[in-house]
Amino acid sequence: MKNKMTIGTLILSAVIVVLCVVMYHKYIYPIYLKNKRQTTQIELNSSNEIMLKKTAEQNHIYLIEIELTGRSNSNLSIIVVDSIGIPQQEIRLKKGDIDYIYKNDWYSPECKLQFSSKEKMSGKLVIDYRFLGL
Repeated sequence: MKNKMTIGTLILSAVIVVLCVVMYHKYIYPIYLKNKRQTTQIELNSSNEIMLKKTAEQNHIYLIEIELTGRSNSNLSIIVVDSIGIPQQEIRLKKGDIDYIYKNDWYSPECKLQFSSKEKMSGKLVIDYRFLGL
């Protein structure tokens, strides 16, 4: 009886390992590891605009992830614009320390961020972003 359980446990363990390898190669690698994170910095001043672009090897973009960290001495409004110039979203951030993550469906190879404020802008932001594509 003990011998049959050992063989069954080995077979089940082998099946689980094979499934994990298949899942890694089919889903995890192509979606997250192949789509590299890119980083840029911006000094906030009177009018800022920054263009984010996918990497050359990416195809069929379907999602964008943008992480904003840093500090601003004024309230910010950030307009997220697609590659043909259509505004998709407005992000409003309060002055002070900034730690914000934006995730959304995205089908353009580029993304423009337009920064504005009713006050004089100053501060620094680090922008980590990733276009997810297959």
